[in-house]
Amino acid sequence: MWLKKMRTKFQRHIPITLKVTLWYSSFILLLMISSIILTLILSSSLGMSVSQQQLKKSVDDVAKYPEKFESFESGIFYINYDNSGEILAGKYPLGFNLKLKLEENSIRLYEKNDYQFYYYDSKIKNSNYWIRGVYPINHLAQDRDRTMAIIFIFSPIFFLIVVLGGKEILKRGFIPVKQISKTALDITKSQDFSKRIEIEEGSDEIHKMAKTFNTMFDSIEASYIREKQFNSNVSHELKTPISVILAESSYSLEHVNNLEEAKESFEVIKRQSKKMSELISQIMMLSKIENTYNLELVDLNLSTLVDNTLIDNSIIFKERNINLNKDIQKDIIISGNKIMLERMLDNLIDNAIKFTKDNVSVNLFKNDNKVVLEIIDNGMGISEKNIDFIFNRFYQENVSRNKGKNQGSGLGLSLVKEIVKLHHAEIKVESLPKNYTKFTVSFN
Repeated sequence: MWLKKMRTKFQRHIPITLKVTLWYSSFILLLMISSIILTLILSSSLGMSVSQQQLKKSVDDVAKYPEKFESFESGIFYINYDNSGEILAGKYPLGFNLKLKLEENSIRLYEKNDYQFYYYDSKIKNSNYWIRGVYPINHLAQDRDRTMAIIFIFSPIFFLIVVLGGKEILKRGFIPVKQISKTALDITKSQDFSKRIEIEEGSDEIHKMAKTFNTMFDSIEASYIREKQFNSNVSHELKTPISVILAESSYSLEHVNNLEEAKESFEVIKRQSKKMSELISQIMMLSKIENTYNLELVDLNLSTLVDNTLIDNSIIFKERNINLNKDIQKDIIISGNKIMLERMLDNLIDNAIKFTKDNVSVNLFKNDNKVVLEIIDNGMGISEKNIDFIFNRFYQENVSRNKGKNQGSGLGLSLVKEIVKLHHAEIKVESLPKNYTKFTVSFN
């Protein structure tokens, strides 16, 4: 058991490049050894078979065309006999018995001491003469030995080229992995989220992985910058009311002499406390939304929800002399979260009330397969260059748009965007400065 644990622990500490190199090197070595053994076996059997066929064909050709007779050709000795077995012409190899009986169409083996020969006899047609071909088997052994010598010389060279070449390819291939580790460690140590994995161009899997990590680092950096800015903005937004409350409290303790002055101070403190409470509430809601991955959605009547929100704000419309135009198509059902949608409607309508001159229009209708909600005000509008920023946290349009009672925390539209995203919907803004602003939410 402990040996197994030690082996497992050892394997975990071996670099992947070395593991892969050892694996394919062992495989190639095993393949080479098997190939050499197979070559030895097949070269003997195939060599004999080929030699016998070559011997038969060559002798038959000479018997058919006697004018082609040569004493030695292509490793075969040719001997010309008459019917009585007398040699008329030709050459023969050392150790071969010249008195062996002539026998047509039969490849035979002759062995004596260390000599081995194949021999084959063929009678010349329409004559009393024979052609005998003799093939020394030691030629096969010599050819085989030469082949094996070449294999044994070049196999180690080939093996080293493959192993070292493969290792170098692996080493180069894993450079991005090392860069990933190095960059991650550098970011951890320095907290510099702008660093990226520096690699050459490539389209293999590891390069794709490195590019994916760079994309992830982009996202992390953007999140870090947003979080840093958010913390800075929260600190700034909370600091102002706290400073006012502290200043007003100190002033009241030292200088207030009657109930009327005390009431004025309490009003200031109440107003600033309410502002802090709203800011904290919105921050908590935004944080809750951002950490919600599976929002519980149910079928609900959006028409009723919009109507009820407008009714809840009817007194504010009257107090501010704002004319409300509404066109709500009845019984529009969508899949959504009631609390989240109410918060979204509250923020959009509150935004319209804050910035309109005297008119707000709310429309809800079906368009093809979508449910469309439009909220339009006829206020100062938003400049085109700033439309892309209005959903950023704590962002507020210019001073002319955000004066006095209109000034908020700058988190309302951020909440709206996150709620819309959770409902897989889409929000768009259209505005003409000094004319109107229209928010359009489309539910699929």
